[in-house]
Amino acid sequence: NYGTGFKAPSINDLYWPAVGNANLKPETSKGWDAGIAYDYSSDQLQGGLSATWFDQSFRDLIAWAPITPGSFTWIPSNVNKARSRGLEISGRVSYSGAYLQANWSYLMARDSSNETWLARRPKESGNILLGIDIGPLNLEGNLAIVGPRFSSPNNAAYLASYRKTDLRARLHVNETWELTARVNNVEDKKYEEAAGYGVAGRVWYAGLGATF
Repeated sequence: NYGTGFKAPSINDLYWPAVGNANLKPETSKGWDAGIAYDYSSDQLQGGLSATWFDQSFRDLIAWAPITPGSFTWIPSNVNKARSRGLEISGRVSYSGAYLQANWSYLMARDSSNETWLARRPKESGNILLGIDIGPLNLEGNLAIVGPRFSSPNNAAYLASYRKTDLRARLHVNETWELTARVNNVEDKKYEEAAGYGVAGRVWYAGLGATF
């Protein structure tokens, strides 16, 4: 595949009081990807494996940056050039109601003008999902793994890697009603998606749904 694209600045990027930047240009990009996939299926066993290499180049990428080096005032700014390339691998297998899905990404995302890493883009990340269907009951557990990255441009505000486990359950009471429950961040991990902004610890949810 090969494609081009653009992204216009948002209203807030342009005109938010005190920190908007009316001189922003739209982001533009061009990129390509190539992949290979294999699928297998028998009476009870199904599975698949795929791998994709991607390469994207960006111009005028919009990101938060200080007005001048060392300034405490940050505004949305256009990064001169950036490049994002890497490899994505995924696999799945299911047998008699049980299934396993996994994916892993290796990413090199850099500001081409100074070779620093683009903000909030980990070099490595992945997920492992394990589930089983037992009659009307579905159970799932998901492990998310995110590598170290920087929260701000120019390799500023280092964020440590983390892993997080979520559990989910769904019970089909009948054709209309469904009960759901889940626990996010089972291990009550402390981590940040953005520097200075914490995330919820262990959280429990329960719900009731209906389909007519």
